[in-house]
Amino acid sequence: MQTPTNSSNHSTMNTGRGGCSRLLTILDWDDTMLPTKDIINHGGEIKLSERYISIAASVLELLLELSAEDGLIILSSSTEGWVEESCTKFAPELSPLVGRARIVHTPKGNRQLGLKQKCPTVVKLGNSFCRANAIEDQLVDNEILLIGNMPGDVEPARTLRMLYPGMPVKTCLLKEVPTVLELERQLSYLLHSLTALLNDNGEVEDYTVAQACEFAEIDKYSELCATRRAMLRGAAAAGGGQSSTSTSQRTKPQKQRYHRRSLVCEA
Repeated sequence: MQTPTNSSNHSTMNTGRGGCSRLLTILDWDDTMLPTKDIINHGGEIKLSERYISIAASVLELLLELSAEDGLIILSSSTEGWVEESCTKFAPELSPLVGRARIVHTPKGNRQLGLKQKCPTVVKLGNSFCRANAIEDQLVDNEILLIGNMPGDVEPARTLRMLYPGMPVKTCLLKEVPTVLELERQLSYLLHSLTALLNDNGEVEDYTVAQACEFAEIDKYSELCATRRAMLRGAAAAGGGQSSTSTSQRTKPQKQRYHRRSLVCEA
């Protein structure tokens, strides 16, 4: 398993079939990218470490790189404006990256659906994505990735798979109520494993990184990520070298069974 690097942005990715693939990523915000519950538990008086910010920024950068143009969507069930407001207050360094994503809020009327409140919105976004790409290019395959910390964040994958049989719809579930340290470890783990998750053409499409918070060795990887990001910032400030271009080779998964497994973090 290779560690993802910051390469040039591609709105489409080559596949093993000689065609291309477009990826739609639907990303939860609270307790997936921002440790909201831990912030609340500290009375809103918490300062996120530079290392945490570096890891979160690297994850957003990678998702922006892998996803199609306008294909990274931050989907929140919170009130309108909360994503931008909370980002500005607790992680202002992430604001430029969040600004490049499309922010969508679930309608208030859907909240009565409980854990299923995101399903109608996710399915609508998936339908729009698939229709748009079908019109633009018949040779481009579609893929969808759902990332969140609640079962309701990834449950819509079942509906999308029924609507679009054969289209890869993958999910990644994080811990429901993480501390700042736990979320930092999970994001580090996700950053380390995301490319392998997308390239996996085995029998599993649903993953969990919730157990990553238990692995002390993730701390070392977090430190390496933070150090590397600091070096990149320094090189950019000095007019340093450009990042190398790499293209992910993708193969279409076989028809999948719905169950979960943990991502494996390799050195």
